[in-house]
Amino acid sequence: MRDLANRALNIANGLGASYVDVRVMERTTEGIEVKNGRVEGVASATSAGFNVRVIVNGAWGFASSARMDDAEAERVARQAVQIAKASALVAGDPVKLSPLTAQRGFYHTPMQRDPFSVPLDQKVRLLLDADSAMRSVRGVALTSSEMEYSREHKIFVSS
Repeated sequence: MRDLANRALNIANGLGASYVDVRVMERTTEGIEVKNGRVEGVASATSAGFNVRVIVNGAWGFASSARMDDAEAERVARQAVQIAKASALVAGDPVKLSPLTAQRGFYHTPMQRDPFSVPLDQKVRLLLDADSAMRSVRGVALTSSEMEYSREHKIFVSS
């Protein structure tokens, strides 16, 4: 992910952008659904993408993609620069960014237990037990329970 971000940043810089930022994100989501004492679904999905934002000739350009490879990083960086150049032809006052010092950081959400490390049968059992408890209440005709959890990795680089 970091290599892709740096590649896009370097290409946009090389094409004349006075400012570049690149965001790359990958998200994995899993979910389980129980209805009326039966497992209705178990799903897992991963999505990823990145975007390139630039300033060229005082105007913004932006492009993005869900394809994560070197050729696409180059294509998207070039597209962002082309859009900024086109925007500069009709833009009013040029974009001016406030001066900031470089920052570096890392954040990890604290958790007691990573849900991705819990075996599937334990997660299903938890939902089935909750569903059983709901169905034991007099007058309850329909029960439904679900869990969904996700993990995101994000990278931001800028010039």
